[in-house]
Amino acid sequence: MTELLEIRNVSLHFGGILALNHLDMKVRQGELHAVIGPNGAGKTSLFNCISGVYRPSDGEILLDGKNVTGWKPHEIAHAGVARTFQNIELFSHMNVIDNLLLGCHAQMRTGPLSGAIFFGRALAEEVQYRLHVEKIIDFLEIEKVRKKPVGTLPYGVQKRVEIGRALAMKPRILLLDEPVAGMNVEETEDIARFVLDVKEEMGVTIVMIEHDMGVVMDIADTVTVLDFGSKIAAGTPDEVQCDPRVIAAYLGE
Repeated sequence: MTELLEIRNVSLHFGGILALNHLDMKVRQGELHAVIGPNGAGKTSLFNCISGVYRPSDGEILLDGKNVTGWKPHEIAHAGVARTFQNIELFSHMNVIDNLLLGCHAQMRTGPLSGAIFFGRALAEEVQYRLHVEKIIDFLEIEKVRKKPVGTLPYGVQKRVEIGRALAMKPRILLLDEPVAGMNVEETEDIARFVLDVKEEMGVTIVMIEHDMGVVMDIADTVTVLDFGSKIAAGTPDEVQCDPRVIAAYLGE
């Protein structure tokens, strides 16, 4: 498999705090790559660098061989990178369909004027993306709540909607920040199944931050372990879970 995302010698400083320390990581096209580590290891900082929220202090981020270091978040989104967040960031007063349609915004080509007139090309584009959204709703099995305000839905269903909004962007890479955090066993199993389906049926490359080691070991192809901003291990789930450095980082010496 070819490398779709490459992190080269990336460092990130916040004053005297070193959030990422000369980090190298490669994500192959079509894989599910998990990033794990204790709290404060730099996992979300890495996602923020990839998605353009932060600019690395040093190093490069390459997307399909192109240097995208320092690109703005909307430019990264247009390049095919979508993400979810550790805390749900949906519009709670809007229904499921409208939240998912917002994810299509980066792909839409009609301007404000044609959108206001809502005829011709703008109407055709609206129909196209509504069909796209309905396919995602079917895929995530949320048909029964499609017209309900997101704020009235159970937590696990809201997580599905957030994944759906990211998928509405038709991403090449999907960044999932703790997709099963705060879920019960049944909800966790559902989300893990959907994440696998996104990779296998939609062909989307996934980078996932997750603390649930059961989920990581079950579904990840490759695992990178961070501790205090540095990479301490990388490999298959079986290789990583037996690494003494990983055991020490999680459990102490």
